Amino acid sequence: MSVKAPASFKPENVERPTESEHLESLKEYIRDRHLLFEEERSRFSIYTTPIRVLQYFFLYAWDQISSTVSFFFQRGYLISLLAGLSAIGYLLYTLDGMHQPTVQYVEGELLWIGYWVMLGVASSIGLGTGLHTFVLFLGPHIASVTLTAYECGNLDFLVRGEHSFVCNPDIVSNHAVTIWNIFHKVHLECFFWGLGTAIGELPPYFVARAAALSGQQTEEIAALESLRHKNVENVTLKERVMLYVQKIMQRFGFFGIFLFASIPNPLFDLAGITCGHFLVPLSTFVGATFLGKAVVKSAIQSFFVIIMFSKDALAALLSRLEHSLPYIHDVVERAVREQTKAFQRSSGHDTAPAKSSIISICWNGLITIMLAYFLFSIIESLAVTQLKKLHDARTAVLLEKEKHRK
Repeated sequence: MSVKAPASFKPENVERPTESEHLESLKEYIRDRHLLFEEERSRFSIYTTPIRVLQYFFLYAWDQISSTVSFFFQRGYLISLLAGLSAIGYLLYTLDGMHQPTVQYVEGELLWIGYWVMLGVASSIGLGTGLHTFVLFLGPHIASVTLTAYECGNLDFLVRGEHSFVCNPDIVSNHAVTIWNIFHKVHLECFFWGLGTAIGELPPYFVARAAALSGQQTEEIAALESLRHKNVENVTLKERVMLYVQKIMQRFGFFGIFLFASIPNPLFDLAGITCGHFLVPLSTFVGATFLGKAVVKSAIQSFFVIIMFSKDALAALLSRLEHSLPYIHDVVERAVREQTKAFQRSSGHDTAPAKSSIISICWNGLITIMLAYFLFSIIESLAVTQLKKLHDARTAVLLEKEKHRK
């Protein structure tokens, strides 16, 4: 007589994890992988591991070049169109004719515009890695125009080219040297620089939007979300301001974005990420950012520089220093005089090279350091992007295997 096995021994009665338990184990696994990436990221720096950073940077560059070439080869009409436009442009640029003055004028204008736009992009691109091009380039340009205007007594001088910032004593100008007229002379440079800063905010917007549409979060949004659950006593002033900025932009939409874009502040780096995460329409984000940065913010900063370097402001500053701090007054007066001579050159004057001052040496050193820091930051940022991309790909493969195993 055969003995039946207990029902508990039947294979179908073996306890298996429920769907919720399986989902929870996957979430825990993802968290562990994220912690592993954060640990690896903490040891990933161009200053401590330069060879490894450069390796990932070149991998990133190779991936981008490969994807771009593949994109164009999949769309043959784009290659034909670009080849045709390039051929037409080359012929117009090289063939002699009556059109050459126009071509040279357009070339000069495009290079000048592109120069300021690219400086604007460099100023706002990346989180904390932007090159402060207003302080290094646009601000000194506005200051030089202001000093030259007061030196010449008019605004009839070039601001670019071989004979830039040269006073012409034979010109009798009807335009008085006022703050408004000086701004009018530099407003195009300010506008295109501001346009570049607005363009520099687009990449974070698209990255955060793509992450939101795929059901994920960027690291910055995840950090902000964690702040909401943090003890109020442990939240710093900067973190509170970051949460406040995010709340204002999310609540007021176009006007909130426009407000923070119009005010010079370093926290606007979060605007693109916040707007992309909450799926703010592209037209709303671009319109508010463009008006705020290219029209309002750049004008505010430009007027500030013009007022600071105007004749009356400098005279008042030197007078105040003469009574309060005589030694500093002599240093500042000498620096202003040397800088003015460097900006203003007379065509009939002997243009012998001036001796390098300590201020000019320090300024050139500062620009070199800032450029090097900006370059290193971009390389490291792109290398981290490639590292995260490979890490996410490995995590996806391991998750797929985990699902099949379960």
